[in-house]
Amino acid sequence: MGGSDKMNVEVDIVSIKYKNERIDLTDNPYPSLKNLEKYLDLIIELCKGVYKNNNLIGRKEFENLLYYSFLYYLVNWDNIYHSNQVPYINWYNFKNSIDNILKNRESIEVFLDYKYLNIEIFEEYLKEIYSIKIKRKNKNILIDYFIKHYHGSLIYLMFLIRKMLMNKNINENFSVLFSTDYNRYFLNKRFFGTHLFNYEPFKKLVRDLGIEDFNYKILYTKYNPFNLKDYLLNFYKKEKEELFIEEILDLKIGLNLILNINKIYRKNIDFNIEKEDFNKYFIYRMFKIFVKHKLPFILWIYLSVKEFIKNTNIKVFIGDSEKSFMSHIFNLYKINEGMIKTVVFSHELINKNYAVIPVSNKNRLIPDLKLVWNENIKKLLIQRYNYPPEKVLVFPDPRFLYWRGMPKREKTILLISQGSPIFYEQVFELSKEGVLNNLGYKVLFKPHPGEYYISKSYIEKLKNLKGIKVIDNLNFIPEYAVTMTSTLGYELLNAGSKVYFIDEKAREIFLIDDKLFKKIYRRNLKEVFCEILDTNHYINA
Repeated sequence: MGGSDKMNVEVDIVSIKYKNERIDLTDNPYPSLKNLEKYLDLIIELCKGVYKNNNLIGRKEFENLLYYSFLYYLVNWDNIYHSNQVPYINWYNFKNSIDNILKNRESIEVFLDYKYLNIEIFEEYLKEIYSIKIKRKNKNILIDYFIKHYHGSLIYLMFLIRKMLMNKNINENFSVLFSTDYNRYFLNKRFFGTHLFNYEPFKKLVRDLGIEDFNYKILYTKYNPFNLKDYLLNFYKKEKEELFIEEILDLKIGLNLILNINKIYRKNIDFNIEKEDFNKYFIYRMFKIFVKHKLPFILWIYLSVKEFIKNTNIKVFIGDSEKSFMSHIFNLYKINEGMIKTVVFSHELINKNYAVIPVSNKNRLIPDLKLVWNENIKKLLIQRYNYPPEKVLVFPDPRFLYWRGMPKREKTILLISQGSPIFYEQVFELSKEGVLNNLGYKVLFKPHPGEYYISKSYIEKLKNLKGIKVIDNLNFIPEYAVTMTSTLGYELLNAGSKVYFIDEKAREIFLIDDKLFKKIYRRNLKEVFCEILDTNHYINA
């Protein structure tokens, strides 16, 4: 085969690119997690070989902690720059896709992009199975080495320092602990706040959980090291009902673990796992990384939560998402101790691409009650993911309630972006055709916060257009809103705004009923504006 037939394949942690195609390695997670179910017995056996007899935590409790926390990290992103802990979904899709691409190819060149994650397991597979030469891109040997060997210690040290700077513990009794993300919701209070607490159906839900005296605190979690100066200042300015994660962490337990961690479990493990089944070998590789780097901090968090519950007498934990780390920890406590009820909202999108292992006798770590957006989501969780029907309830998301409390502003059209060049180009086309001029409507454009870096040139061009204004924050309900697949669009739809989606994928993303979607879907922005100006063909569902 001549040199002209050589095919270039570029691989990174989220995609494979070859010819003119791009394969998303994060897409279609259900087959990969069904495949992972085949290896749960292997993981159970791996967990049995780690524990040492100690006075701090019993064997069964420790092995539950290890087993479910490892599954949590196999399914969810590590979020550590240059970590070599790869999600099973990405691994499974990489292996299957690369096998199909490389089959019967005699002349091929593979480039591995190490920019965001250390994907040496991909490189090992390619060399072992195909014996082909690999070319690396963006490989930072120094950073990869440091993270590979020390990132667990770095995480632990960072939280020790944060705890020492914010060394405060809560010992007063209260009945309900809420938990959500600091970066998203501390300042705006969009998730947990009076809009939810004063909502009569929520008050009834709390009473049904056995809580008559509703005393609560809201835990705001922040795991990354960015903007710590503002975080520290807010720690000393926050309301008495608000907690930061440092107030749950127990300093004495943290220091004790440093001195005694080797008496609790074996950090350096070595099982005889061969490469005949590379999925099994992958799991073993990830398990070793997890035990070495993640387990110390998880153990500190878990034991601190046990002490925190003991000191505060909490009866109910309510999290913003089942996939949040704090919800994971409280569900673990519930399985081991059975002395608390756990409830979670659905901050995450739930659809056919929901990344969870189906419930079974080998995966029992679910909340007592999961609150979802609509009946289609409830049906999906029950039929595809084996959730018991009595544990899933359709209930308004707190963000829907938040927007319902905002003032409505007539004669406004809000364009909600997620960074798609197609969306921007359609706006530019409307401007070029003069549609935005003299509308009789105020047109606002809200970029996603992440766009200010990746779509800077588009945003600057928008700011120079007549008839449209770029906004950062939203404090009202617009009469109309248009988006491709933004969650904010779905929130506003549930709050009474007349919302149009201009991407058919929105139907499956939000599991919207066909009848409703037919009313709110249009092919492009031009169709939407023509309809609004031809006035008010929008059927308010």
